[in-house]
Amino acid sequence: MASQMLYLVSLWFFNIFFITLILAKNEYDMTIEEYVKHINSPAVHKFQLENGHTVLCVRYEDQVSLRAHPEWTDTKRMINPKHKKASQVPNSVVGGRIKGCSEGTIPMLEITYEEVKAAGSVRQFLRRDKKGLPSQPSSLNNSEGALKAEDSARHVHAIQRWTTQQENTIVSASARFNLWAPGIDSSNGIFSLGQLWFTNNSPLQTIEIGWHVDPQIYSNDPQLPHLFVYWTANGYQGTGCYNYQCSGYVGYDTQHIGPGNALYSSVYDGEQKEIYITLNQEDADGTPAYVLYIDNVKTGYWPRSLFQSLSIAANDVDMGGEVCFHDNGQATITEMGSGKFPSQGLGRAAYVRQIEIRDAAGDIVSQRPSTLFRNNDACYDIVPALLDSSDPYWGVHFFYGGPGASKPTCQL
Repeated sequence: MASQMLYLVSLWFFNIFFITLILAKNEYDMTIEEYVKHINSPAVHKFQLENGHTVLCVRYEDQVSLRAHPEWTDTKRMINPKHKKASQVPNSVVGGRIKGCSEGTIPMLEITYEEVKAAGSVRQFLRRDKKGLPSQPSSLNNSEGALKAEDSARHVHAIQRWTTQQENTIVSASARFNLWAPGIDSSNGIFSLGQLWFTNNSPLQTIEIGWHVDPQIYSNDPQLPHLFVYWTANGYQGTGCYNYQCSGYVGYDTQHIGPGNALYSSVYDGEQKEIYITLNQEDADGTPAYVLYIDNVKTGYWPRSLFQSLSIAANDVDMGGEVCFHDNGQATITEMGSGKFPSQGLGRAAYVRQIEIRDAAGDIVSQRPSTLFRNNDACYDIVPALLDSSDPYWGVHFFYGGPGASKPTCQL
């Protein structure tokens, strides 16, 4: 009996040591086995989607960011004790007979060994098709500027950039993004998105929030737009990830939409759907942070200690669209926005409206002229942001998008 007790105690200490070691390690440096064990948070409940993917319902304090960094915890959001830990939940419930997450938990897609292995490594999985931003926006076309990632994925943009004259001064950005379901080229398309980039440089640091259609990530709803968040502290080279795929972003246990949730799409010449995104520099129960609001609901935050110069403030805010596709020698017919050019206008082209960007002094940066970047306006175009002071519905706004190479003059 004594030897058995000694064995159990030794096993307990080994598990504690192993978990502590993993939590102290950067996800990018983990083996696939380490990463999968580390990233999938203990669940109060879990259930399966129709495509076989498992959704974990995770308590706020059990998410990976707070297990790795308990000092980031917003204690005001600690959940009610009635939400039991996974080990206390009956097997019949854990087995997935209840479809949906209860109040006080956060839905997260379970990450499997197989999907990480399919990417090649943990590093490749976390960096999937990420890149940089165009460093020199221009009002001129720049077909040579299509950025290329390590895996030969190409990225083309149609964006606006607002920059302050003084460094490290932007502390808030918000806008209403029109939602669409752009078609993804089955031969080489990867994703299409509309988003906000909140950035600083040396090295490039970003917080990114928006909607995207990405069949690789969301095979359950491959044609629908999904809300996503992303961040990097060193130019996409060894930090950052989408949603809850690494420690960094801290989600709140809200019943409102969160990262990874499917969204409604607008109808051509019909009902227009949109999502209101706000990022503010404020504290999360004493943790200096950038707090995310979706449709005015506090949804999550990034501790500012994740970043270097961005921990002070942003230099630039970009908004617009991006398309990513495999460089297989062919241009892509992946659509951006609604798949229509900005000239089509309301009900047909994608828009961003009520743009408001503020600096630390409270001045509205977004009422100043922006700079445009587009790779080729025969593929995807964007028009300069306008201020409609007579109609608060629009405020500062712009239209963007396009059909890609389905137009013969498109060359990328």
